[in-house]
Amino acid sequence: MRINREKPSDDDVPAEFVDKLFANAGVMPSDADRRAAVGEFGSAGNTADTAAKARALRTVAENADLAQKDFYSPLVLMQYFGYLRRDPNSGPDANFDGYHFWLTKLDTFNGNNQRAKMVKAFLILGEYRSRLPAVVSNCTFSAGASQGKVKANQG
Repeated sequence: MRINREKPSDDDVPAEFVDKLFANAGVMPSDADRRAAVGEFGSAGNTADTAAKARALRTVAENADLAQKDFYSPLVLMQYFGYLRRDPNSGPDANFDGYHFWLTKLDTFNGNNQRAKMVKAFLILGEYRSRLPAVVSNCTFSAGASQGKVKANQG
């Protein structure tokens, strides 16, 4: 998936410059956040002031929604590396569909990976379990598995 990004330029008025920064970050700012970033330019009618551009960029980069959004990607990537020992686009699904699924699911659950049942899903994957000794591979995860309850299959 590729995001079309519009490069901010010195010809932009401050509001356009800030809107492009937020759009490229993939975040919808609150009115207060947008006003604060645009306000870094004072009464200037353009964005030629490099220091003002840097302050506006910092305002965008410190946006709470962006910080939360940037937390999801490394978390999902860590699951792939830790449990599956592979990149998200290698293995059985040679694309990023699974990776994007988990990013969307985390976003839906406001970053709560326990409610999203992400770890449990990685633990029950055949791809993960096939690397484990037979005694562990024969375990089932009960409804309480999210609290660490695992029981061995009988038989």
